Amino acid sequence: MAYKLPPIPVGVPPGSSMWTDWYEKVRAAVDQVQNSLVTNGVPVTSAAANPTTSNIAPGYARIWKNTTSSEVRLWVNDNGTLKSVILT
Repeated sequence: MAYKLPPIPVGVPPGSSMWTDWYEKVRAAVDQVQNSLVTNGVPVTSAAANPTTSNIAPGYARIWKNTTSSEVRLWVNDNGTLKSVILT
């Protein structure tokens, strides 16, 4: 499930009700993500091969199970270079 943060109020002085509303929406989104992780854990992607840079965006990480080799790894896209560590 994707969680989208609300846009930041522009041209509005800090402390106004628009900032309070924005903060409450951000807090609710963070709470949803946190509750999902606590309830469901971290999702694992499974595929017959290791990921490519098209599977993981630069600056992001993913737990990936290669069903052919049965390896489970944490993969990170480090500015276009995939790096991984095996999880045992």
